[in-house]
Amino acid sequence: MDMSTLSQKLPEDVTGCVAYMLSSMRKSPGDIPALKELATQQAEVLGTHNIRTREQFVSMLKQVQWRDIGTGTLHGMASSNGFTVGSALVDFKLADLTLSGLSKAMPELPAALPGLVAGAALGLGLSIMDVAAGASTSKTFGDAYFTRPPDDKLPAPLHGANPPTKTSMARDATIAAGLSYGAARNGGLRAPMMLAFETAGQPADRALADNIADTVGGSIIGGGGMRTILNDRDVSAGRAGLQYFLARSDLGECIDHLRKPALEQIESGLRRTVNYMKSVGTTLPEAIENAFASKLGWTSHAILSPGFGALFSMLTTMPNQLQERGWPEKDANIATQLCKFAVLQVLYHAWGGALGAVRGPRAQTPEANSAV
Repeated sequence: MDMSTLSQKLPEDVTGCVAYMLSSMRKSPGDIPALKELATQQAEVLGTHNIRTREQFVSMLKQVQWRDIGTGTLHGMASSNGFTVGSALVDFKLADLTLSGLSKAMPELPAALPGLVAGAALGLGLSIMDVAAGASTSKTFGDAYFTRPPDDKLPAPLHGANPPTKTSMARDATIAAGLSYGAARNGGLRAPMMLAFETAGQPADRALADNIADTVGGSIIGGGGMRTILNDRDVSAGRAGLQYFLARSDLGECIDHLRKPALEQIESGLRRTVNYMKSVGTTLPEAIENAFASKLGWTSHAILSPGFGALFSMLTTMPNQLQERGWPEKDANIATQLCKFAVLQVLYHAWGGALGAVRGPRAQTPEANSAV
């Protein structure tokens, strides 16, 4: 949210500022009295915390906004932890071991087949680790946001406001996955590095740099970026945002937290990280169920396993095939890597969209709404 533009639209008094923000929650004219009452009540809370001017109000909102952006980044990094750890293992050891082992075991078969089998197996493993990591993450970050409060911190009429649909969740997830893992991480980081190293004739250095960028960038830019984009889509849809922060029943406690010394706030974040690590063990049964006995898990496996199988098959055969057709080694490597990023872009969109659709709520039928 552009705070400068918002500040120009806000009234001078704090009660008016709160009322303006809460007005976005109005669904019908009948909501106005309740929202006015809530605005007066919350403005009194702000007043007891020495927030009595528009400038102080906007300054507080800026703090809340940046805090939740940081929370979203950490949430995304934790959510992608399973995939990130798996990617590091694949990039630095497992891929080479698996490919060389299969090639030695099946020397008479076409080179594409070991790549296909290795990629499918490794893709399945990555998918299992990714899905399993979701249980502990959900438990840890469910109440971590100021602008995405749990229902028990909101007035009853605001519970489940503006619920998503399968279509909206699929759209949001495919956009978020494509932008974060694809456009930002691969397009903004990995592809330029690849071109620089390959053009300079340093394929070994390119491979090392790409492996590092894949894992580190996958955690921060990919996982963190994807969650930040998803959160922003929820704000745009009216399912989260600063108006929800202002409607919280524990508004005063949240403001007190914002005013704690930086070290105390860092300590609070570290405690949540420790809780996340502890919950990995306590949520293990749920993690196993998610990975092996859920529609979400098998949807992920059905996309990532064959997707990585096709990708590995291409990577193991394309450079030699291009060189056999007269391409210089450098050009063959660059073309192969560019095709890799193109395949991954399609895979991210398909994976994100499918998981978003599976997570989405079922459409209610007339029978489901029937009183009989």
